[in-house]
Amino acid sequence: MDEQNAMEESWEDMPLFADEGYLKKVAKDEQVPEDMSDSFAMLSHLVYDEDTPAEVSEQLREKGNSQFKIGTKYSLKRAAEHYTKALELEDLEPEVKSLAYLNRAAAEMKLENFGKALADAKMAISLDSSNGKAYWRAAKAANSVGRWQEARDLASSGIILARKGSVSIPLLKSEVKVAKKNLTRDLEKITAVQKNEEEKDNRAKELSKILVERGLQIGPPLFSQQLKYPTQEPKINSDGSLSYPVLIVYPSYSGGDSDQVTQSDFIEDFHEMQTLSEFLQVMLPPPWETSGELLPDRVDALYREKWTISGGEMEERIGLGEDLEGYLGSTRGRDELGSWKSVSVDKPLFEILALADYITPKFPVFYIVPKGYRPP
Repeated sequence: MDEQNAMEESWEDMPLFADEGYLKKVAKDEQVPEDMSDSFAMLSHLVYDEDTPAEVSEQLREKGNSQFKIGTKYSLKRAAEHYTKALELEDLEPEVKSLAYLNRAAAEMKLENFGKALADAKMAISLDSSNGKAYWRAAKAANSVGRWQEARDLASSGIILARKGSVSIPLLKSEVKVAKKNLTRDLEKITAVQKNEEEKDNRAKELSKILVERGLQIGPPLFSQQLKYPTQEPKINSDGSLSYPVLIVYPSYSGGDSDQVTQSDFIEDFHEMQTLSEFLQVMLPPPWETSGELLPDRVDALYREKWTISGGEMEERIGLGEDLEGYLGSTRGRDELGSWKSVSVDKPLFEILALADYITPKFPVFYIVPKGYRPP
């Protein structure tokens, strides 16, 4: 049996007995075995040369279509290779070449190479402007990569220019619908973002005006910890009053001027008419305090003069080219700091912030200490 198969194979390699498919393969690959006679090569090329470029293109496209129908990633790549070979043929009519581009676009779409599919489909359109399927495939690829405007334009052009009665018209209309839907959605998102930015800008301007009118001084934060809180700016209430985020620091437990504040309380919404005593009545003594020193009627509220730079000084220094991004008041030298000041815990917040020597370090900060104690 093996000898018989070997004999049959040897007969197939002979020019007069080889089948037409094998001869065409040898001719197309232009690889003639060394033991093949010149007459074999002549016969094989003779068989291949009988076909016109259009016929060869169709044969290659048919091979590609067979691979395309299998649908695996490997077979789709093979299909694309066949379509590419068809495109490499010379002297093809534009309409014939357009079909090969269209086929390769389909394979690239299946492989999710949407950019390549779009390029091939647009080439198909350039070679045959009445090919409705080319417009549809191009529009679908453009929609797949989020190029909604291009997809809409391609599909709309296809509806107008496609051959009369083209079965692609309903598909083109569907792509127009997809593109319009996404364009509308994106426009709504952009509009919403712009509106939000405008509202944010207006709030910032209004807040700045209020702070200036009240004579408040706002400077950089004291601690890096402050930048980690979700709320860092005052908010304007419906009645025009302000509510602030407030940081309460317990320096006798945190190490005084250290930036590493280990004991603190953060109040996200502290109304300017509230007093510190109202907060302290609820929060003191803290669960970690065992000495009995931090009781509501046994504490002082402190701030420090010049514990950060003022807004005016900050603008001047930036104007001189100094980089103040990430500046923290806690990094100031001792010779730059002022003295500790005690403030009544029964004063409403707005009165404390209006003090001439109180610089708000991004948002209000107060040290709560046992009466008479002053941090180092």
